[in-house]
Amino acid sequence: MFIFILFFLTFFSVSVSAQKKSSAVKLTAQDSIVVDTLKYGYRNLESKFFYSVDMSVATENGHIVYEVNEKVVSKHIYDKYKNQWANMETCKPCILYSYDENDRLLSKGIQYTDCIVGFYVQYYPNGHVKAMEQYKENPDNNWANAYKRGYCKKDGCCTYYNNDGTIAKIEIYKDGTLVN
Repeated sequence: MFIFILFFLTFFSVSVSAQKKSSAVKLTAQDSIVVDTLKYGYRNLESKFFYSVDMSVATENGHIVYEVNEKVVSKHIYDKYKNQWANMETCKPCILYSYDENDRLLSKGIQYTDCIVGFYVQYYPNGHVKAMEQYKENPDNNWANAYKRGYCKKDGCCTYYNNDGTIAKIEIYKDGTLVN
């Protein structure tokens, strides 16, 4: 049933795009052709967040220097970002929200540490949806050797958007392989 709905919605979206060649079709997140497993497939998962930033600590002239994204910051600011990294490691599974150094949402999705499963959304810095992707589901909830068992791969419809919200492209994947 899910495959049929996905096919129907994909065909409909491609048909709409083809009919409106002279002007781009503007869709919002609510118009997505991807099934939102954040709402339907994994209702009881804990939500966690982390900061997707580069961090480093160095000693210069006998002083400890903390950096975030190559900018010197206080230990307090450095610890703010560092303390959230544990959320990635303890996401087994969870709904993981990723933020940049300015607290802007970069992505959200179901993950098991760094393995994405189900629905995954990426955002532009202005908050517009950048990509809505579908990754292979884990229906038996067995997370041992997820990568080796073929999870953590795109599997289904992936829609990519321009910064203004118009569709840039739609791709269909099967077990991590692009099929269209």
